[in-house]
Amino acid sequence: MKRIAILGGGSWGTALAIVLSGTHKPHEISLWVRDEALAESIRRDRENKPYLPGHRLPETVQVAHDAAAVSSGLSPPRTSAASTDTSCRTSLAA
Repeated sequence: MKRIAILGGGSWGTALAIVLSGTHKPHEISLWVRDEALAESIRRDRENKPYLPGHRLPETVQVAHDAAAVSSGLSPPRTSAASTDTSCRTSLAA
């Protein structure tokens, strides 16, 4: 099971949480919402009425206002070989 943190509870973030919650493989999905009152409303009603009305957020999606809680335990992003290879950057800059 993968942990996914979505930072931003607008229409795109909410839609992404809904789509990812419906995949064949289960994911632990957290949605961070900047506005505390909106986060509480989404958590209570399971719907983001201002940004994505009429679309129910599954119970499996966690909604939080605390960014640290949403991102805790997530793995740091992986770096690709291209981003760490200085010769690649040098040749691109020339």
